[in-house]
Amino acid sequence: MSLGLRASLVALVVIPTFVGSIAAAETRDPAMATELFNAGRDLMKSGNYAAACPKLATSLALDAKVGTMARLAECEEHVGQLARARAHWEQAINLARTDGDPRLPKVEAEWKRLDGVVPKVDVEFGAPIPAGASLRVDSLDLGPASFGLPLPVDPGDHTIVVAATGKREWTATVHASPDGAVTRVEVPRLADAPPPPSSVVTRGPVASSPVAPSVPSSKRGIRIAAIATGGAGVAALGIGTAFGILASQKLADSNRDGCNGNACAQPGFAERNDARSAGDVSTGMFIAGGVLAAAGISLAVLSTRTERPLTVTAGAGSLRLEGTF
Repeated sequence: MSLGLRASLVALVVIPTFVGSIAAAETRDPAMATELFNAGRDLMKSGNYAAACPKLATSLALDAKVGTMARLAECEEHVGQLARARAHWEQAINLARTDGDPRLPKVEAEWKRLDGVVPKVDVEFGAPIPAGASLRVDSLDLGPASFGLPLPVDPGDHTIVVAATGKREWTATVHASPDGAVTRVEVPRLADAPPPPSSVVTRGPVASSPVAPSVPSSKRGIRIAAIATGGAGVAALGIGTAFGILASQKLADSNRDGCNGNACAQPGFAERNDARSAGDVSTGMFIAGGVLAAAGISLAVLSTRTERPLTVTAGAGSLRLEGTF
């Protein structure tokens, strides 16, 4: 369910498509949900679980019901998605309790049975957790609150990556068997990352010399630069807005799918990760857009006032800007 938000950015021209998709995701259609449920149930009866699961998942998104959650959990178990199946049984328990559904005992029994099969991974620090620590299980980014929490995973190999501010990444691979066991992974003290390359500092007086102006000396050239810079700023602000809307939607989805504060159950993990990623992109785009827009305005003002080229003179511990404004 991951959107690959770190892999790419969208162009400004497709922002309306994002907004339309977000609005569509909020639609609830019980009639269509029933048709999809019936189609998924029939596919399961014929043994075609790979085709049945997506139809049942879409039916659940359109109309959340205990029966749909239970049937989807059964389907996911057949295709080996045990962690997701466990999460849907757990959601079915919560909904059955809320609605007073008579199927609650059966749902609880199924969750208990599957919980005894689904493996968990518990990543813990042997030393105090360093600042800025983060945890990634396969492609899923988790926050520091996930340390010390048994995380349900599917059977098979899983890659654990731990990072922290100023530290080298630590990586381990664990194998989880379908026996319900908790695999504990102890993270050692992280090694310090190498310092960044130091910059060369020039001491003493430096001969004054003209430096190429940072903006074109031609008023026409400055105007062109102003338009280009301002346009880029507007585009960045538009992208930031789109990702902000997307982050809000994904946060709501994760809360609906099992997240409670910083603790998440599958499939809420992936949705909460998407929300964080979209929020990071939105913040970055707003910052970049504001800087570019301000630069464009400054260049526009400068293009009406500059009378001769700007010269920057470097001296010992100082910079001097010369020109007529």
